[in-house]
Amino acid sequence: LLTSYGMYENELELKMHIYADEEWPAVKRATLCSQKVSLAQKSLPIVFDYKGMMSDTRPGKKKTDRAEMYTSRIQTDIENPPSGRIAQGKERKDRSRYFYFLIDDCSLER
Repeated sequence: LLTSYGMYENELELKMHIYADEEWPAVKRATLCSQKVSLAQKSLPIVFDYKGMMSDTRPGKKKTDRAEMYTSRIQTDIENPPSGRIAQGKERKDRSRYFYFLIDDCSLER
């Protein structure tokens, strides 16, 4: 469950990307968002729903402060081993692995 104080202006390219550990070193080396996205096993849109005015519980806020509240829920299945081949062209082996989750908006690079 993701929570946002105030509306995110343009959700069109706001996404959660899932990376398997085989791709993670290449993701860390990539400098552009579009390069990182091309390595993702899965890409899921994030869309916020308006929940109304609620108490603003962020640090530094007064107990009487209120803010617009938005939430988003993302649910998905992850394949293990992930489908496809790893960058070196080898088949993926069935093993324990880590998955990395990133939230980004590539439109901010433009």
